[in-house]
Amino acid sequence: MRTFFFFLLILSAGCRHTDPDLENALRQAGENRSQLEQVLDHYRNDSLKYKAACFLIANMPGHYSILSDELSNYKQHLLQYDAYLKALADPKYKYNQRR
Repeated sequence: MRTFFFFLLILSAGCRHTDPDLENALRQAGENRSQLEQVLDHYRNDSLKYKAACFLIANMPGHYSILSDELSNYKQHLLQYDAYLKALADPKYKYNQRR
């Protein structure tokens, strides 16, 4: 009898249709959960796209971006520095020019 219940327990655990990482990501989405569920519903009939959407949503926790004025200013400095480095790498650029 114990063996039967053990077998039943293993069988029921193996029949789980939900991914725990996906459920965790949906739970953490808060107000955006309904939008993520709409994406899943949209791709439910295409198995490959549905698996891709599940993978992306399940791996969303911990990945985010921050928008602020400070970061916008920092981005401008990075773009200027990048342009400076590109100019230095250009063989036509003469950094020892005298005015």
